[in-house]
Parts: sequence; C-alpha cells; structure tokens
Amino acid sequence: GETRALRIKCGISSGRYFAAHIGTGQSMAYVTIGHTVNQADQAEGHAQPGDVVLAPSTRDLLAGQVAVEEREEGFGLLRDVPPLEPGDGRLALAEPPEGDVDRQMAYLVDRLDRLAPYLPPDLLARIVTNPSRVHIVPEHRLVTVMFANYVGISDLIDDMGDRHPELITQHLNAY
Repeated sequence: GETRALRIKCGISSGRYFAAHIGTGQSMAYVTIGHTVNQADQAEGHAQPGDVVLAPSTRDLLAGQVAVEEREEGFGLLRDVPPLEPGDGRLALAEPPEGDVDRQMAYLVDRLDRLAPYLPPDLLARIVTNPSRVHIVPEHRLVTVMFANYVGISDLIDDMGDRHPELITQHLNAY
C-alpha cells in the first residue's frame, strides 16, 4: 500500500561489445561485456539520480545533435535531446513477417525459443497453451544480483572476440 519514487541514473556508451548466453538450459544468463560496457558503467558512475551521462564514445557519436554539459574525463551530462521526426523509420518494427501462416508461425516459435530460457516454466506453459490469456501475477521475491569484474576479459575480447567467440564463452561459463 505504499507509494515509492524511483530515481534512476543512466550511463550510455557506444561501440563494440561481446554478448553471450552462459549457463545451462535450466538456468540461462545473458551477459554483455567488454570495454564498451565498462565505459557505460563509468558513465553511470558520473551520474546522479535522474541524470543520463554519456561516455566519450557516445559524445563523439552524437556531437552537435544533443546538448551536453561537460563532466570530468570526457564524460557529458545529457541536457537536451531533439524529438524524433515523424516517419524517420527508426522505430518501425516489422513483425511478424509478411507471408503465409507457416512462415509467421516459424518466426514466432523461433522468438519464443530464444526467450524460453529466461521464463519461469509455469509462465512458458501458459504462453504456449493459451497465448491470449496469459496473466503475469506480480510477486515479491528475494533475489540476488551479482556484478562481477572478470579482470582481463575485455582485453581478451579485443584480442580474440571476432575469431574465437566460443573460447570466450567457454571461459565465461567456467568462471
């Protein structure tokens, strides 16, 4: 019965990163790592609640398009963003694809297969058996969130990420 206000701070970085699914079929995690992710974390560290701070890579990418207040180490506090022009196409999603029912079903099943490892089994069963009547009941759970710094993994990704992604994924699974 209480009302709570959330104050979020955000750090944004731009560039290449490594993404992988790690874990098992019963317990899957999706990780994003690399220098770009580290810079986003650093940008968030320069923010106060309610702020959006851009890493130097993003400031360079958006130069002249947004208003930014200078912060230390090349980071910038986002002050103003112009609205998107209608019909610029950046927000358009084409799903499911055009075509016959078999093609649309294959597309939707593929999407659900990608999502399945992250869903509780009872919710997945409800989606499959009655997709128009899925109701997600809010609940409170004790959870653990872990942020780990795997020292050296960003350099390994830079050195080997394009050529040997399976090796990096193997290292992450072992870790």
